[in-house]
Amino acid sequence: MFAHHGTPASLEVLLFPFFDLMVCTLGVLTLLAGSIVSLSLETTGITITNANTEAIQGETKKSPFYVEWTGRGIVVYPSLTQIPIAVPSGAETTVDFARVEQDLALQIRETPFAAVLQCLQANKQMRYLVALVRPTGFDTFLFFRELILGSGVEIGYEPVGEHWKIASASESCP
Repeated sequence: MFAHHGTPASLEVLLFPFFDLMVCTLGVLTLLAGSIVSLSLETTGITITNANTEAIQGETKKSPFYVEWTGRGIVVYPSLTQIPIAVPSGAETTVDFARVEQDLALQIRETPFAAVLQCLQANKQMRYLVALVRPTGFDTFLFFRELILGSGVEIGYEPVGEHWKIASASESCP
């Protein structure tokens, strides 16, 4: 009788499936670590400055004036004057748009924002309004925007996070 030397084929150990599992686990851990890092680097604030940009030849350079629209009021920068405003939710389907605009104009008429609006109207070749819109103000922002456009002032907007801190270094309206 002859002895058989070597390993029978049935006892052979393959490491390829184990290697596959290790690579997949390492990929998932890398993805998880990357997600945690990106969430921890999330922006928590915004700084407002007047950038010193060059105007296109033949055009006048306009500078922005910032206000914050929360849906429940206006915050005027840089003085941080808070003006409470009552506006019905834009999600309501029975809202009379013209009536809401008139009501909003009446609420603003005797506030410091009315003086800002008059200043922007008088300097519309040099200034425009930028509304920083909080998430609570998105459904009512259209009313505010139409009021500003109706007064002849250019308006832009920038969405900002609910808990973002806003540091203003912009100029007030003279």
